[in-house]
Amino acid sequence: MIKPGSPFVDRGSAPIIASGDLSRILRPRISDALATLNGCRGCVEALNVTRPKLVETAYRRFLAVGAGAIFTNTAGAAPHFLDRYRMYDEAFSVSYLGAHLARAVSGDDTHVIGDVRLPWRLPNLGFIPEVDIEEAARIMVSAQVGGGADAICLETTEHPAHMAAAFAGAKRGMAEAGRRVTLLASVRYELVNGTPESARIANEVDAAGKLASSLGAVAVGLSRRNLAGQRTAYLDRLASRHSLAILLPGDGTLAELRVLIGNPDTANRLVLAGAPAPRAARAMARLVENRIGTSAPIEFANDDQREGRVDRHEGRR
Repeated sequence: MIKPGSPFVDRGSAPIIASGDLSRILRPRISDALATLNGCRGCVEALNVTRPKLVETAYRRFLAVGAGAIFTNTAGAAPHFLDRYRMYDEAFSVSYLGAHLARAVSGDDTHVIGDVRLPWRLPNLGFIPEVDIEEAARIMVSAQVGGGADAICLETTEHPAHMAAAFAGAKRGMAEAGRRVTLLASVRYELVNGTPESARIANEVDAAGKLASSLGAVAVGLSRRNLAGQRTAYLDRLASRHSLAILLPGDGTLAELRVLIGNPDTANRLVLAGAPAPRAARAMARLVENRIGTSAPIEFANDDQREGRVDRHEGRR
C-alpha cells in the first residue's frame, strides 16, 4: 500500500488498482461551452476549473468499482500542453485543483496520485530544453502536493537528461509545497529516427529504470507508447535484473495485469495497476481478488459503502 509521504513498504501485497487518464470519460460528455477556458475549446484539464463537479463524478466512478487510488485529471496539464489553449499561466491552478478535487472525494485509505507528464518536443516549439522540463515539473508537483496528492507519478522519456530534469523539478516542487511525497516514474520510450531493434530498446529501458530508482523513484513503469505490445516483457526484464518495484500506468490492460501477476518475477514487484475506464478497473480488481483469495484481501477505502454502490449499479443492468 502507498503510505502518504512514504515509499512502498509492502511489495508482497496485492497491487493497488488505480484510475487512469480521465480523458476517455470526460471528453465525450462535455460540450464546447463546458470545455472552454480563455476562449479555447476541448481541454479536458480545464474542467478542473470550469466544471469541478463533473471531474469529481468521474473520480467517484472509479472509486465505486473498487479503485484504491486515483490519478489526478492532469495528464495534459504541463504548461507547454496548456499553452495551445492559451492557458500557460493557469498551469498551477489546473494542477492544484486536479489534486484537490481528487482528495475531496477520496477516503482516508484512498491514494491520490499526481499525474505529471512532461513533454520533450512539440510541433510548434520543437525540442524542449531540460531547464523547461524541470520548471514544468516544479510547477505541477508544487501544485499537486499542495492540493493533497499522496504521491507523484512522473512520466518522462528514457533520455537521462530528461529524467534528471524531471526529478530535480519534482524535488523543488515538493520543497515549495513543504511536504515530501512518494515519487513514481513512468518511462515513455520515444522514437526519433525510426524504430530501433528490440535489444537496444530493452537496454535503454533497463538503464532508464535504474536511473529512475537512483533519482528517488520507489516504483517504475512504462508507457505503452512505441513498445509494440511488449510492455510486459520489458517490465519482466526490469524486475528480473533490478530490485525495482514496478507499476502499470493509467493505460494498463486486464491482459497485461494477468501476465504480470502470473509471473513469479513480477507478481511480488507489482504495486500499482492503472485502468483507463471504470469497467476495466472493476475487472482488474476482481482479478486481483480472485488471485489472492481470502488470505491477503486487498484494502479499499470505505469497503462497505463502495460494495453497496457497485451492487446497485450492477443491479440496474
